[in-house]
Amino acid sequence: MKLETVFEKVRSDAERLIVLYLREVGSATTEQIEAKFGWQRIKTTTVLRNLEHRGILTELEASSRERFALKSC
Repeated sequence: MKLETVFEKVRSDAERLIVLYLREVGSATTEQIEAKFGWQRIKTTTVLRNLEHRGILTELEASSRERFALKSC
C-alpha cells in the first residue's frame, strides 16, 4: 500500500504520526510509541486499534509485548 493510500484512510494527526513513525522504525511496542509522543496508554491503544481495524497496521504475533508494524507501505 502506498503512503498516499494509507493517508487517505488516516483520520487524525495522531494516526498520521504513528504511520510516519512506524514507516521510519519498522515496528514498535505500545510503550515505545507512548514514550516517543508523550501520550497516555489509553490514547496510544485507541489510536493503534483504530489503525489496525482499518487495515493499516498489524500486530506482530511473535512478540511477547504488543508490537505493531505497518501492513505494507
